Amino acid sequence: MDRILIVYYSRTGTTRMVAEKLAKLLEADIEEIRERKERAGALGFFIGIKDSILDKPAELISTHAVEDKDIVIIGMPVWADAPPPAVRAFVKQYDLTGKKIFAFCTHRGSVEKRPSRNFPKCCLRKSSKPWR
Repeated sequence: MDRILIVYYSRTGTTRMVAEKLAKLLEADIEEIRERKERAGALGFFIGIKDSILDKPAELISTHAVEDKDIVIIGMPVWADAPPPAVRAFVKQYDLTGKKIFAFCTHRGSVEKRPSRNFPKCCLRKSSKPWR
């Protein structure tokens, strides 16, 4: 049986709720991606959007056990039509080579936007294949 890890970033708790339900359903390990910068409240929201648009890096304060996993599922909100800085930092920091990668997004904005168009370039590495 595949060993599954769900990592997620959640500012408001919505993505956390989805990740927890998915972890229970899949009997997966679950870990929160945490960053040093505080993003609570309206000001945190606007700073997060700005950082996402400017592609500012995040400093992670969490560690994740991806080495022994076959499947990594990444949960995230959509910020300015892109993954949040903490998720981009996770993908850059951890070697996901050889793992099956899946992602899910939570979003409160317009459903007409297609946030997934910006996600593959965030998560591709030299040894990875594009998401389909």
